[in-house]
Amino acid sequence: MAGRTTNKQKQDYARTLYLQGGLSQKEIAERVGVTEATLSRWQRKEGWKDMRAARSVTRAEQLRRLYAQMASMMDAIEGRPADKPISPSEADSVAKLTKAIKALETETGLSETVEVFMRFGSWMRNRDPDLARKFARLQDQYIKTIMQ
Repeated sequence: MAGRTTNKQKQDYARTLYLQGGLSQKEIAERVGVTEATLSRWQRKEGWKDMRAARSVTRAEQLRRLYAQMASMMDAIEGRPADKPISPSEADSVAKLTKAIKALETETGLSETVEVFMRFGSWMRNRDPDLARKFARLQDQYIKTIMQ
């Protein structure tokens, strides 16, 4: 597959750009290399508007909530008498929370990479719009490379 971006990869990239927000439909279509009609079809078929609404909770907020749950659970466990050890279901919950926290803290996927590029692009457009367009082209090339 080296050297060729598939339609599925383009669709995934377009979805990521759409979900990050900040770009018009025309800009997304141009960056991905598809028509606006194709982009609209993908948006309707997959329900991207609903996905964008669901993503309104940031990764940082998800981590904050998980840490709060973990702290609450550990406080309850530590606050009871020594003759009442942690139950199997509590141990399972702690393990699941730990795994979820680790995944959110360490995994960097395509969406996170695009998110950083989008924030950088916004910052750059306010300083040097021409240079921002050059960087956007390079960023798009990089994204397409890692999708292969």
